[in-house]
Amino acid sequence: MVVSTLIWITQVSACWATGYRDYCLNLAIEQGVVEIENRERLNHDPSVAAARRESQRQTLPFWKFLQEIGDFLLEPAALWLRFWVIPLAVSAACLLAGRSVEAESLRPSVAWCLLAALPRPGFELLSGLFHLPNLVPAGLNLLVPQGVALPASVFVAMAGADLFWITSVLLMIVAFWRRQNMARGPMIASLVGVFLMEWAMRVTLGVVVGAGMRETLIQPEPFRVGRGPGP
Repeated sequence: MVVSTLIWITQVSACWATGYRDYCLNLAIEQGVVEIENRERLNHDPSVAAARRESQRQTLPFWKFLQEIGDFLLEPAALWLRFWVIPLAVSAACLLAGRSVEAESLRPSVAWCLLAALPRPGFELLSGLFHLPNLVPAGLNLLVPQGVALPASVFVAMAGADLFWITSVLLMIVAFWRRQNMARGPMIASLVGVFLMEWAMRVTLGVVVGAGMRETLIQPEPFRVGRGPGP
């Protein structure tokens, strides 16, 4: 798992070193700036729009800090949690079904299967370098036809189902299926349960952070009596 962590950190470091992460954050900021400019077209005081544009751009260090925490702390921690929780969950599920499976005997297989979940940052970077933004994020959102608009919460939910993580879970099912003392039904249920728990946490965090970012960058326009299209 130490090697897996180093592989992950190397990939996200490349994302930052090449400027890809900064590009994505700047793109989100500038989208907010564009919406502000569209709203302020009717404002006869240019200084108001300029001040709002500048305030949006000043939020970049905060969102960059959050992204760095996710890349270098939360995601590696998630790898280690998977490595420890999955064998315990599978062992407990098999024990409830009357089969004795030691958690320690499952850890090597889990470690190998988790390698399939590692390429996501590198995949995102390559997609950005080759101008394939529709492939990011690499979740179930890729199954949606291009041009179909989705509500933000639905998109976050589909994007949170990381295809690389799904692949690693499927590999674990295949690896554990071959064990003679494995209770296959409970094993599959435990792996799916772990996946769904992590998915729910990621979606909740993504919706909260995304909503906070939108409210910070694109603040709701207050109602003003008499304001409307001018000459």
